[in-house]
Amino acid sequence: MNDFYKRVDIIGTGFDGWSSELKEEMKKPSSRIGSEIIFENDHITVWNIELQPGERLPFHHHPKPYFWTVHTEGYGIAHYSDGSTKKVHYLPHDTSMPVMKRHENFSHDIKNYGQTVLKFTTVEFKKDIL
Repeated sequence: MNDFYKRVDIIGTGFDGWSSELKEEMKKPSSRIGSEIIFENDHITVWNIELQPGERLPFHHHPKPYFWTVHTEGYGIAHYSDGSTKKVHYLPHDTSMPVMKRHENFSHDIKNYGQTVLKFTTVEFKKDIL
């Protein structure tokens, strides 16, 4: 197991430093969680996410359990619906499956603040898996 969580730094809480536009965007997150759907059936949706340096994926929500894997090394900053802001150093093969409570509507954005392209695959389950 890698040390992914050791490379996550909380750089803000309580919506500190958020613009009014960012707070408004968070209130109406998109259901589009990636750049493109690469596979879908009755059970899962598989998303490709590719962020160029400086590019940002707007707020989106995850109404069902999901996991992601990153394919490239890079740096991201994400804002979360709980008001926190986190900075992350990603390494290839980092994978996470956030723990979600039943019917929780988790949302966040992510911005590539590094110099390399960030590439992720996210698998979203259409049905509760717990």
